[in-house]
Amino acid sequence: MRTNRRGSISVTLCVMVLMVMVALPGAAGPARLTIIPGVGIGPLTLGMRAGQVPRVLRKEVTPKVSGDRVIYDFPTLGLTAWASDDHVVRVRSKHAFHKTAAGIHPGQIWSDGILGMCGGMVLTSELSAGVEFSCPFAGISFEVNNGRITGIAVTRPARR
Repeated sequence: MRTNRRGSISVTLCVMVLMVMVALPGAAGPARLTIIPGVGIGPLTLGMRAGQVPRVLRKEVTPKVSGDRVIYDFPTLGLTAWASDDHVVRVRSKHAFHKTAAGIHPGQIWSDGILGMCGGMVLTSELSAGVEFSCPFAGISFEVNNGRITGIAVTRPARR
């Protein structure tokens, strides 16, 4: 079987393009970020300066002001950060690829999050679309609608 130089160059070029796609962050698919209660989600950490939020995500955003908070919303990434006094105070994920170390993520049945993370202490509040279950001593809360977790937010844990 004979091959010509053009054929081997094409195959080599295809292999190189695939290698670059796998090596580049985000090129092979959505980022899988870890949700750490009381700390943050992926590169967004509680206490970081608000101006760093767009830089660490490498995305442009126009912040919105709501009361005393500034909101940085990145719907294509499934992330939202709230800042007060120029520091991040809350981070939320609505993306199923963002998971806690225990594997809890948006899209799961709501009881998985509550039973797995809250240790028995839960506060509830109504949202425009569902309910929020907050675990104040763990520094995590779950937005729930129709029996499924629709968002997971991280805040500083309350002191006991």
